[in-house]
Amino acid sequence: IPMPGVTGMAVPRPRHPCGAMGQNMAPGSIGGRGTPLPPLLLALVLLAPWGSAGGSCPPRCVCASNILSCSQAVLSSVPTPLPRFTAVLDLSHNNVSRLRADWAPGRLAHLHALLLSHNGLSFVSTEAFAHVPHLRHLDLSSNRLRALEENLFSDLTELEVLLLYNNEISSVDRTAFDNLGRLRKLYLGQNRIARFPLELLRDGSRLPQLTLLDLSANRLRSLPVGELQALPAWLRDRLY
Repeated sequence: IPMPGVTGMAVPRPRHPCGAMGQNMAPGSIGGRGTPLPPLLLALVLLAPWGSAGGSCPPRCVCASNILSCSQAVLSSVPTPLPRFTAVLDLSHNNVSRLRADWAPGRLAHLHALLLSHNGLSFVSTEAFAHVPHLRHLDLSSNRLRALEENLFSDLTELEVLLLYNNEISSVDRTAFDNLGRLRKLYLGQNRIARFPLELLRDGSRLPQLTLLDLSANRLRSLPVGELQALPAWLRDRLY
């Protein structure tokens, strides 16, 4: 099954769908573990608008232009301060087990990619995404989420890619994906889902832009043949 990157480029599982910007980015390096910053990127860091106007780079993180990488930084909470112009925030491979409503100190209007895979994340507030209205790529894969609660993602009206694979999800509320009119790819593989509300897809009004749905390696007790046949042909071909 193809997995998306931040730019939409497909890479095979089990590699992290965000490539070098994800699991291979270590503090003090870019593009690979232990690799020093190349001269051009170092110049971007030095010339980036970090300062009193936009906020300073948080400790244990690497900041380059509008990209903030705090991957593999042994963090138990989201670092502060978070510069308001941040566009990509990589918090993967840490110990952020809870994402509360106040994880962001203020509105992050420029944030379009949030990476939180491999954190042992078990709780996400239904108000956690109120401050990031323009998010397009959200990676919550490889965590310990057990349920997708009511209206969990309803604030993310511009979301295009949602990765939730390799969690412990067994319950999916039918309103969890409300207001996701731009969602194109939804990855729910490798969970414990016994039933997925396919009625969300039937008439195309709830998730009108969805082109790929991954439900592989779950605990689906039966295949609702009638509901599957009622799906648009273009979606049936991208249902796993």
